[in-house]
This record gives sequence, structure tokens and C-alpha cells, in this order.
Amino acid sequence: MYRLSGRYGARDGVSLNGSRRMNVVSEVTEAGSRGLLLAVIGPSGSGKDTLIRLAREAFSGDAKVLFVRRTVTREADRGAEDHDTLTPADFGEVERNGEFAVTWDAHGLRYGLPSGALSFVNAGGIAVANCSRRAMATVMAVFPQVRLIRLHADAEILARRLANRGREPLEEIRARVSRTVEETEALEKVVLIDNSGPLEDAAEAFIDVIAAARRDIDRLCGSS
Repeated sequence: MYRLSGRYGARDGVSLNGSRRMNVVSEVTEAGSRGLLLAVIGPSGSGKDTLIRLAREAFSGDAKVLFVRRTVTREADRGAEDHDTLTPADFGEVERNGEFAVTWDAHGLRYGLPSGALSFVNAGGIAVANCSRRAMATVMAVFPQVRLIRLHADAEILARRLANRGREPLEEIRARVSRTVEETEALEKVVLIDNSGPLEDAAEAFIDVIAAARRDIDRLCGSS
């Protein structure tokens, strides 16, 4: 697992202890002109929506990077994730029609990534998507190449962020914060970004991971 924390860890590809340098997307070498899905995972409150929004702004003029708009059976929250909303019945119909590349269930809701995201990756693009830790086996079976970006934040910070959202009672917040993430600890090729500190540091690390993937895909495709 690669760990990035703050300005220099992200830009220079240095591990937390500074012991070795690495290209965080150096494994993107074997799939020819096919692209890559950057699957963003992490507990609620770790900052996935915020970092994705900032990265979308940073890559707004780049046609080779797609920020995937999910479909969720929940109304969108102002200031949170910008997603499409469907009723459970409509979601099921769209799913049966094959319009999702991947779907999963979590917290009593249904989530889907559109089939267009898979087409974009197969055409050599880089797609960035907010995913679920529990759905990664399915995601990795569908997309030709996947790199995981796992966001982390200290427990106290997670609890405060969740409380500020006002979606859940305190007991549920405590359960979320204490939930283990063993299913991701065993996965390879995971980039870990610590979002416990200044937002600008985590945002820069996140953007640098996408930029590194962009350079690798360009090198493989022989394009700029």
C-alpha cells in the first residue's frame, strides 16, 4: 500500500518515511491503449466528494479524464456529492436494461456507475469514480484496469464531519467510525491519502495521483 500525506509525499512519490521513491501508477503497463479506473474509496466523512469536486475543477479542460456521475437511490445533498437520483423501482429498470457498468447496495441504498464509464476506459481514458469498499471485487472484475485511492481521516475528524452532515443519529455515526476496513487492507496497488490535515494538502495529493495516471496512459498510447 502506498501512503501519501501532504504536499511532498504526493508530488515526489515518497513514502511516509522517505525511504524510497516510486511512481504511484507504475503498474499501468500491460493493457495497451486501454485506460484506467481510479476508484476512490474510504469511510464516510473521509472527504471523497470534496476531493473529487476539487479534482474535477483541476482537470476541467482535460477530455481524457472523466469524473463519473453516479446514480443513487437518494436525493442529492447540497454541498455533497453531485449524483443522479432514481427511485428504487426506476433504478432496477435501468439496471435490467444494461445501462450500468456496476451496481452495488450499501446503507439501504442502491448505487450505480453508468456503462459509459466503462466505454470511456476501454477507449483509453481515465475515469475517476466514488466507489464502495464492498463493491471492489465487482468493480475490478468489470473494468480492465483499476487503481484504488483510499482516503483516510482520524476517527475524531470522521465523527465530526458526519455529525455536521446531520444525516444520522449519534449511535449510527459511532458505528460507522468504528467499522473496520479489513477488506481494503489486503488489496494491492492501493494509494492511501491522509485527509486528516489541511484540505489543500490532501487535494494536491489526490490531483497528483490522477496526473501520474494521465502521464502513464499517455506514455502507453504514445499521445500527449
